[in-house]
Amino acid sequence: MGRQLTLLFLLPLLLFAADQRFDVVIPAHPKDLDTLEYVISGIKENGIGVRRVIVVSKEPLTENAEWVSERDYPFTKSDVAELMGRGPDFERVGWYYQQLLKLYVFEGIPDLLDNVLILDADTVFCKKVPFVDERGNALLSTRRERCPPYKPHMERLLPGLTRVHEFESGIAHHILLQRDLLYDLINRVEHHHQMPLWKAFIAVIDPKSLRGSGASEYEIYFNFVQLFHPSRFVKRKLAHRNAAKLDALKTNKRYHYISFHTWYRRNRKL
Repeated sequence: MGRQLTLLFLLPLLLFAADQRFDVVIPAHPKDLDTLEYVISGIKENGIGVRRVIVVSKEPLTENAEWVSERDYPFTKSDVAELMGRGPDFERVGWYYQQLLKLYVFEGIPDLLDNVLILDADTVFCKKVPFVDERGNALLSTRRERCPPYKPHMERLLPGLTRVHEFESGIAHHILLQRDLLYDLINRVEHHHQMPLWKAFIAVIDPKSLRGSGASEYEIYFNFVQLFHPSRFVKRKLAHRNAAKLDALKTNKRYHYISFHTWYRRNRKL
């Protein structure tokens, strides 16, 4: 009897713990090989509640995480290029393509938990961090950033979707997606445009912005949750920096995560 009471007492705690678990998905490219192993080990060590870590790429890039092929998704990079009216080698096709891989994570990868952390392949977590609170709400990181084309793109994508705060951005190089909220976004967009979300996403990019930054999957989801599901998230600010040298990981004391962007490292002439 005493054992049964103990189990009944522990059951709600176990359910809470299960609700806070998440899988990690890292879209990656060979250009990310310098940072990928650090990214994988960093989130395994510091992500509180991690179950699986999965790398999505054209070919296997690591033995330290599960691999899912881009071919398992319902569209290809060539499909995206064709829709953009460009060849597959056009400089920004891959950039838009990886955004769509993130938004279609539940379609491309089987047996995921309902909570999935999308993590950029150049971003390393250095301190213990939770991503889901005790009530099952997503902890969404914010940064101060503003790219003008993102707002009109999301407004064309879905009526009523806009930037909630002018200088508050969800582009934090990671984001916790929740299955039901993401599918709600997808269903609303597809109902409005009468086409798959990935096609609508590309179709409403301003042609003048194709060579630059014409859309952001992070901003779309971040603002969608705020506007359409305001009780399902908690905003937070984590200490973050960009760095050019991986040596920054050895001296880091104050930052929760560090990003080693290719463009940043190139500009620093590494």
